This record gives sequence, structure tokens and C-alpha cells, in this order.
Amino acid sequence: MAETKMQAMEQILSRPRRHMSFLIGQYETQCYYSQEFLTNQSEICAFVKRTPSCSFYVYYMDYLKLIFCTLKLEWHTIFFAVAVLFILVEMCITYMIAKYFLLPNFLTLMSTAPISPYAFCFTCSCLLLHLPEYINVVMGCVYSRTYVASLVLARTQGDLMRCFSVGIMLLCVDGYRVNGLTLWGNMMFIIVGHFYLQIVVSKKYELFKRPDLPIEEMYMLNFRAQLFLFVLIVIFVVVLLVSYLRQRHKRKKPIKASASAVSLSENSIQDDPISDTEVQSVHESTELSAWQLWWDTVNGYKRMRDNNKTLAILLTPIYFSCACFVPVMDKERALHGWCKAVVCTAYITFPFLFIPFKPISVQWTMLVLSCWFVSFLILVATKARQCPKHLWFYSLTGVFMVTITTRFFTDEVDNLIWQIVSMQFHASPSLTNLIFFGIDDTLIVVVVLNHLLKTEMLDAAFGIVMSLATYSVYLAVPELVLHKCYNRDVFIMITPYTETCMVFTPILLVGSLLHISMCGYELRFSLFVYLLVFLISYVIFQWMSHLNWVHEMGTLHRITPPRESPKFWA
Repeated sequence: MAETKMQAMEQILSRPRRHMSFLIGQYETQCYYSQEFLTNQSEICAFVKRTPSCSFYVYYMDYLKLIFCTLKLEWHTIFFAVAVLFILVEMCITYMIAKYFLLPNFLTLMSTAPISPYAFCFTCSCLLLHLPEYINVVMGCVYSRTYVASLVLARTQGDLMRCFSVGIMLLCVDGYRVNGLTLWGNMMFIIVGHFYLQIVVSKKYELFKRPDLPIEEMYMLNFRAQLFLFVLIVIFVVVLLVSYLRQRHKRKKPIKASASAVSLSENSIQDDPISDTEVQSVHESTELSAWQLWWDTVNGYKRMRDNNKTLAILLTPIYFSCACFVPVMDKERALHGWCKAVVCTAYITFPFLFIPFKPISVQWTMLVLSCWFVSFLILVATKARQCPKHLWFYSLTGVFMVTITTRFFTDEVDNLIWQIVSMQFHASPSLTNLIFFGIDDTLIVVVVLNHLLKTEMLDAAFGIVMSLATYSVYLAVPELVLHKCYNRDVFIMITPYTETCMVFTPILLVGSLLHISMCGYELRFSLFVYLLVFLISYVIFQWMSHLNWVHEMGTLHRITPPRESPKFWA
């Protein structure tokens, strides 16, 4: 018996080395195809079709099947070039929509709000920019598979670090000086919330093969999600109330000061024949017809003259398509951007943007009837050549339509990034979500912040940065728990890469707070250098952990019992 075993071992050890091609990738679950497996283009196409991970983030178009199965292109160089070209095209479209459709409506909303620009941006900007995500929580499912929760959490933490760093770096360029109380109030609120978030999501029960433990924590996690939401709402209500009272007090002062001057000039105003119709004719157009107003609204080449002419010509058809359906209220346009035909068309097409969220038929029917009724009222009650009141209502509709539209392009960019990184670098899914996802969202934020900085609305820009960080912290758990797909079989698992990000983030927040405080609450260029070096170090560390050069800063490689004593697990 022993001799037989020895002979078998010698036969195994003396056999010739097998080539890498003997491995069959049929049962491979990750979308990674090494260069050593390259045989022909048809096998790559078959691999893409049979690997579920390759189409994990496919929403509308599967680019791998398009490149390898439909176009039948070569591997690596051509694939990478075509994929990058697709990303650049979609980001150019996102930039155009954000600058010429989202930004004017956002500024109109901010100017008409009865609160300060900082309070509006702090409470409402992230809600408006990330509206499709919250609609998906209410009307659909954040995830249909239990393990996707970890990827959603990873993307949330990546957005927090990326948006906070990029926003503060842009503010450092202009040397913005922030109010000390505002800075400490915002930053401490974010830091305390982030530490509590770490406590809530740091569950590692799956390592111990104990599925009953996360089930026991389900109700506590639901309570903590409601607590996050309650605290966020209370803080926002306080900020809105205080800002409204301050703005109301500021408006009363000039009214009282000019009361006597107004009473003295009443007689001259009554005798002036122009003043009788001044308020009514301020929005009246006497030069442009209804057709000219419509053409002025949809003429993309005229609106994009500040950009490169070649880019403006290429994007003009897309601008025309969007301008026919999205209302844009802008004080620099004729009639403040009012176009009756576009607004009526917008409310007719608005419900169809919700179809990708898969709403309940009753909800969608009610939405259709409501929007079409509003469109009918606008058609009957407004004039084509006279701007109506309450422009904020049409601006809000435009912001909703733009954010939902840009979400389609953001999803496509994320899908392309997922397929490129998976096929080329064999990266972990959570690492891809942390570092590479959300590029389109960051581009939109940069467009808005850049305009606010150019117009010296620095308080509003600071409010947007704080809003993005606050929402990322306090809505991370509610977004994963407070929806209809959450059940006892779902648990939130924090991965090593995510925990590494959650270790770097407090260092980033605390370091930025101390740096700004020691510089007299001025965001100097030295803070820009600190944030840039910090981000580069973070990306290098994450990539080194991907290459197994270093351990992640997470604790998943150090197994500790969650509740019972070590003897129980031994």
C-alpha cells in the first residue's frame, strides 16, 4: 500500500509542466481574460457571453459584446482605445448637459429661494444632484442581490473622499476664507457621523459562517438607519429655519429705511406714464415672435459659443434634442428662458423618464395624469410671449429632468469603467467602486463649483462641498436599508478595500479641519498640496494592496470572534 502511494507521488512529481492554456476559463466568475489565454477573437466573445461578471453593471448597452462580438475588434490596444473613446464622448455629453441645462436652473432656484445661498446649497444641492438614487430607493430596489450592498457602500465612501477632496481643492485656488463657526459645525457633524457609520457597518459575521448573527442585527440596523435619517432632517430643518429668519430680518431693514423715501415719491410715480406698466412689461418681448423664442431656446451653436467651435458643432444635435424637452430658466436669456412650447412638451415627456426605475403601474399612471394636467394648465393659462410668475417651479422641473438624464450617462460610464478595469487589471469589485466609479458625478460637481467660484459665490460653493459630504455619510445606511428589497437575508459586508478607505477618510477630514483652523480659517494653497499628496498616497496604497504588496488597513485578515469567547471558536 505504501509503495503504491509512493509510486503515485513520483508519477505526479515527474510529469511534464502543463502550459497555461490547459486551464479552462468556462467556470471563471470574474470578468478577467489574461493575455496568456489569447487564442482567437471568437473565444473572447464566448468568454464575455458566458461570464456573468462582464455584464454586471450593464444597464442599456453591453460594450464588451459590442466590441468583441458585433464589431469583432482585436484585443487590448483597440479595445482599450475604443472604450476610452466611448467614455470621453459620454463625459462630453454630460459636461454639456450640466453646464447649459443643470447650472442655469440651479442658479435660478438658488436666487429665488428665501434663504441664503449657503443654506440652500448645504440642504438642497446634493438632494437635487443625486435625486435619481433616492427615487430608486423609493420606487425600486437599490440592489436585487444581497452581495451588491457591499459594492453600493464602497461607492458611497469613494464618493465621500473624492467629492470632498476635489471641492476643497477648488476652493483653495481662490483662497476662500470660511466662517469659523460654520466650518467647525459642518466638519464635526460629518466626522461624528462618519465614526458612527464605521461602527454600524463594521460587521464581519460571514467570516464565521454564522448567518443567524446578521439576522439578529437586522432590526437594530433598521433602527440605526432611521436614526441617521432623523438626525439629518433635524439638522436641515434647523439650518433652513435659522437662514430664513435671518434673510427675513435683512429684508425688513431696507424696507423700514426707505419707507419715507417711497412715500415722498408716490406722486411722481403716479404721474409717470411708463411706471404704470413697468412691472407688467418687464418680461414682455416686443422683438421676438413665438417662433423666434423657440429657436433662440434650442439653438445650441449660439449657446455654446464660449466653447471650442468644433466641439460646439458636434454637440449641437444633442443640445437641440435636450432643449426641445428640458426647460431652462436663465436670467441672461430672453424672457428669462421661458418658452411655452418647450415647457408643455417637458411635462408631457417627464413621466417617461421614470420608466427605467420600474415604478408600480398605479404610481406611474398617477404621475402621467398629474404631469399632463399641469401641461394642459400651462397651455391654457400662460402666454407664449410673456414670462409667467413662479419661475422656480419650471426650474425645479428642469433640474429633475437633467439629473435623471445625466444618470443614464453616468451609469454607462460606470459600466464601461467596470468592464475595462475587470478585463485589463483583474481588480476587486469593491476597489473598482471605490476609486473609479463616480467620475461623471464629480465632473458635474466641478462644473457647478467652477461657475460659483468665477461669480464669487464662495459661500454657496462651500455649502455644496459640505452637502455632498454630509449626504454621503448620513444617507449611506438608509439608502441600503430603508427600501422594499431589504430583508432578513441581506447583510452589509464591509470589504478590506472599503475599510481602508474608511480609515483614510477620518485622517483626511480631521487633517483638513486642523489645517484650515491653523491658517486663520483660510483655504490656502498649502491645503491644496496636502490634499493632492493625500489622494495620490491613498490611490497608491490601494493599488499596492491590490498587487498584494501590502496588507489592507482593514481587519478582515485578523479574525476575532464577534460575541462569544475565543474558546467557543476554537
